[in-house]
Amino acid sequence: MSHALVVGGTGMLKKVALRQLGKYDRVSVIARNKKGLEKLEKESGENSGKLNMLQLDYTDYEILKSLLIRSINDYGEISLAVSWIHSTAQRAPSIIADLINQTSAKCDFFEVLGSSFANPNNESKEREKEFGKFSNIIYHKIILGFIMENGKSRWLTNTEISGGVINAIENNSKSGIVGVVEPWSERP
Repeated sequence: MSHALVVGGTGMLKKVALRQLGKYDRVSVIARNKKGLEKLEKESGENSGKLNMLQLDYTDYEILKSLLIRSINDYGEISLAVSWIHSTAQRAPSIIADLINQTSAKCDFFEVLGSSFANPNNESKEREKEFGKFSNIIYHKIILGFIMENGKSRWLTNTEISGGVINAIENNSKSGIVGVVEPWSERP
C-alpha cells in the first residue's frame, strides 16, 4: 500500500493533500483543527476513504510519535512526506523524519518553510545538516516567499502556495522558492 503524509494539510496545503489522494492508497493528514479535517474529508469526495485524519497538536511530541507510529503500522511505510510546521514545534519535523527514517526504505521529505529561511543575514545550513543524518530521507526544502505586483509586495495565497508545493513535488525539486524572496527589503 502506498502511503503519504501531509502535515498541515487542511490550510494552505489542503490542495496538496487532495492531490496526493489521487496518487496514493492512503494519505495521512495531520492537523490541529477538527473542522479543517472535516472540510478536507468533504472536499476529498470519492477519495475520502483514502484519508487518514490525525487531529493533534504537534507540539505534544509524544502524541505525535504515537499517532504517526500507529499510522505507519496500519498503512505501511511513508514514501512521501510534506510538512508545514509552525516554529512553536521546532522538534516536530526532526521527530517525524526520524520515525519515517526508521520505518521506511526511502521517503521524499518536502519541508515547507517560511520566508525567514531566505533571510540573507541567516547563513545557516543547519536544516540540511539535521536531515542529512537520516539515511532513508531525501530532503527537499521549499521556502515560501512573496509576490511583487504593481510595485508592491504581498504574501502568497493558499492557492499559490499549494501550486508551488505541488510543482516542487511533481518535479522532484531538491529546493525551491514559491514566489520571490528578493529584494528582501520589499517583504510585506
